[in-house]
Amino acid sequence: MPDTVLLLDFGASRIKAVLWSLSQSRTLGTRECPSPILQRGQQGEAVGDPEQYWQALEATAGMLAELDDSVQDLWLCAEMHGFMLADPVSAKPVTPYISWQDQRACHHVVSGVHKFEELQQSMASLLLSEGGMRLRPGLPIANLACMSHELAGSMQFLSLVDWLLLRGGESSPRCHVSLAAGTGLYSLVDKNWSDNLMRQAGIASLNLRMPPVNHDVSSPIGNITLKGRSLRVWGGLGDLQAAAHGMGFPNKAPVLVNLGTGSQVMVAVQSPISDVELRICAEGQLAHAITHIPSGRALNTFATFIDDCANVGGGQPFFWRVFSGLNAQQVLDADPCVDLNIFGSSWRYLDGGNISRINEGKFTSVSFIAALAKSWLIQYTQALSSVTPPTLGAHFLLGGGLSRRAAFIPLVLETMLSSKLIEAPLRTGEETLDGLLSLADATY
Repeated sequence: MPDTVLLLDFGASRIKAVLWSLSQSRTLGTRECPSPILQRGQQGEAVGDPEQYWQALEATAGMLAELDDSVQDLWLCAEMHGFMLADPVSAKPVTPYISWQDQRACHHVVSGVHKFEELQQSMASLLLSEGGMRLRPGLPIANLACMSHELAGSMQFLSLVDWLLLRGGESSPRCHVSLAAGTGLYSLVDKNWSDNLMRQAGIASLNLRMPPVNHDVSSPIGNITLKGRSLRVWGGLGDLQAAAHGMGFPNKAPVLVNLGTGSQVMVAVQSPISDVELRICAEGQLAHAITHIPSGRALNTFATFIDDCANVGGGQPFFWRVFSGLNAQQVLDADPCVDLNIFGSSWRYLDGGNISRINEGKFTSVSFIAALAKSWLIQYTQALSSVTPPTLGAHFLLGGGLSRRAAFIPLVLETMLSSKLIEAPLRTGEETLDGLLSLADATY
C-alpha cells in the first residue's frame, strides 16, 4: 500500500488538491487555484483554453507532487458534461474545452428552428430512456449537434479528465462510466457508447473516436508525467459522484441534497421511475437524480445585482453578509416569491426567472434575501416529492460548499423535508476529496 496519495477535485469554480498520508491519516499539504476563466460568445458559447486546465493541474497536484518523492498515485474527479476534441495522431486540440455552461444549442438556428428545439423533438425521449438524462443545452450531445457542420476528419472525443491524461502523455485514456454517461452519448442499457443516440442527434457521420469506458473504479485509468514525475491516475469520476460517495451515499442515508455552484438531489433506486433521471454512482450503482436545480450560480446573480445597487449608491456590498446572518425562523417565515430558474439549462426554466408578490411596506432588502433563501431551499422539497418513496424519507445527507455558507440551511431543510440530517464529518475538508480518499482506501 502506498504511504501517500494525491487527491484532486477539478471543479467548476476552483481546483483543489490534497497530499494525503494514508499511514498517518492526515493532510500533508494542500494547493488550490481558480478554475480557468471561460470565454463567452455571443451565441451562448462558454469555452476554455485546454492548456490552462493542464497548467492548473501543474499548479495544484503538480506542486504537491514535488513535496513527496514517494507519491505515485493521483486520484481525481472533475466537473461533468464538458468535452473537447483532439487530433487522434498529434493529440493537439481541435476545439477549445466546451463547458457544461455552454448554451449554443439555444442560439443555433437551422431552417428557422433553434437546434435545441429540433433535438427535443427528435431525441429527448430516447435520451431519457436509454441514457438516463433529460436533454439540456449544455450536454455534449447537444453541442456536438450544433457543431457537426463545422467538423471534418477523424477526431478524438475527450472529457476533461481524458484531456488531462492525454496531455500528460497517456495515449489511451480510459473514461470513467460516470463521465461517459454525462455526455448524452452513452447507453445505460447497452453499457457502452450509443450509436443510436448519435444517429438521432445527427452526429453519426462524424468520425469520432470515443475513449474506452472504465467500469471498475478500482483500476487505474492511465499514467501521466507531471512535473517530471510519473503518476498512476485513478478514479476520473464526476464530481457529483465523488461528493456523494464522500458523504456516504447511499449507504449512510438513501437521500442526498448537494448544494454547490449547481445542485442536485439523489435518491437510492428501489424500483426505477420511468420519467426520472438516473445517474451512475462511484461504484456503479444507479441512483435517481434531479439535477441542474438553481443554486450558487443563480444566487450569485441576485447577489451581484443587489451589491451593484449598493455600490452605485455609494454603499458597501452586503448580500452575503446578510444571507449568512439569517436565522432559520426568518427563512421559514418568508414568502417564497422568487423563481431562480434564470439559465436555459435550469431544472424548470421557462422564460427566465422572476420576483412576484411584492407588497408595499413589506419589501426590504433583508426580507427579500430571506424570501430568496426560502425560494432556493424549497426547490429541494419539490424535487424530492416527485422521486422519494415515503420509506426513504426518514434521513438525508447534505453536502456541497454552499451548504456551509449559513447556519440556517440544515435547520430549514430538516423542517421542510420532515427528515433528520445525518452528519458526515469531513476528513479532507471537501466531500469530493473524501470520496476519492474512500475509494483509495477500498482499493489499496
